[in-house]
Amino acid sequence: MIKFRLLKEKEIPKLSFLMKKIIPNIKYYPRKNLKVFLKEYSKKNLTALFEHKDIMYKDTLFLVAEEDKRFVGFLFGWNDYGVFWIDWLGVEEHHRREHIASTLIEMAEKKARKMKCHKMFLDTSSINFPAINLYEKHGYVIEAQLKNHWLKWNYDMIGKAIK
Repeated sequence: MIKFRLLKEKEIPKLSFLMKKIIPNIKYYPRKNLKVFLKEYSKKNLTALFEHKDIMYKDTLFLVAEEDKRFVGFLFGWNDYGVFWIDWLGVEEHHRREHIASTLIEMAEKKARKMKCHKMFLDTSSINFPAINLYEKHGYVIEAQLKNHWLKWNYDMIGKAIK
């Protein structure tokens, strides 16, 4: 049975391990930039984000999905002046289509409302159709497309007003 909860700081190494397992298997991001993603989400960088070292990220949220004490999915982001920014959402490939991502999104929206956020926002590769479809099912819309942007890829900026 999958359980959903907040991440504890001492579990950051488990989260980093899961991210290093999931991110390389996402075919929607260029292989040549894989090192950038993996370095960004090292144990050190995740710990700094979790501990709110940067004033911009003072209201961070780390959610995990676990099965038998093993993480199988995660979502994290932060309140950026009333807009909750979803930085990463990931689910192990063999656990996809079990509504784990949907549950994590719904939990994040609930927590964002408690943070007084009025909007959810994220970006994803313009060719990441499974992610775009998932967010659209939850009422998100593509608000902008950035051509040749981060890491020279096209990105969709996706948002949803929350009440």
